[in-house]
Amino acid sequence: MSNGTKGGLTVDVKGFKRWVEAFAKEYGFDAKDIMKDQMRLWQNQAVKVTPPPTFKKGRDAVKRDINKLFVPLDKQQALDFFEEQFFDNQLLPSSVLFNKEGNINRMKGWHQSRRRGGKVRYKSSIVKRLAGVEFVNEMYVPKRKLNAYIRARQKNVGLLKAGWGPGVDMFGGKLPAFAQKQRRRTGDAQDRMKRDGSGFLESVNAVPWASQRIGRAIEATAATRIRDLTTHLDKRVQTLAKKFERRSV
Repeated sequence: MSNGTKGGLTVDVKGFKRWVEAFAKEYGFDAKDIMKDQMRLWQNQAVKVTPPPTFKKGRDAVKRDINKLFVPLDKQQALDFFEEQFFDNQLLPSSVLFNKEGNINRMKGWHQSRRRGGKVRYKSSIVKRLAGVEFVNEMYVPKRKLNAYIRARQKNVGLLKAGWGPGVDMFGGKLPAFAQKQRRRTGDAQDRMKRDGSGFLESVNAVPWASQRIGRAIEATAATRIRDLTTHLDKRVQTLAKKFERRSV
């Protein structure tokens, strides 16, 4: 299993190498075929556990995350009231952010500053009560600008899944359609394995927040595949060993 931003699986068959070498020529037993089959199964599991499960759930999650950080103001009176309190009366604390023009760079900066591992990690609180209104430590923006920002961010739904694209291309499997649309060079895959099982197979999801978001889930799927591979190869070797013994008598 690789580390860092990589979500990869490296298969090591040194423990079975003597069996593989003994039976490969006699029975056409190819360890690499088994390894690649297991890699295909693992790659499918990796795609499955990588969020979001559906396009709709991904879009909903983006909207939900962004709404934790912004308060929409849909009336000019509200914008004017904020401007008066901020710049004329200076009654609102600095933790209450006001973006009257809906500047996208400011919105993006505020949003990114509160993201960890691809998700918003933030809980707002009431910091001021003024004229019967409760103010929270979020950014107040025009509603139409907030809606536009949400739509723009929703266009990235599927990027994390798409990071497995090169692995799917090399080892097999399937990406959902919404992830296929996000295909960029955000991953890598290598086949450095020989027919006797030496070397390695690797699939890498290089989306920057991949290790934080899905690291543990990927480790669990890799462990499952390694156990399954061990069982698979063990049974295959035992079967071939019995045949070999019978033919040697």
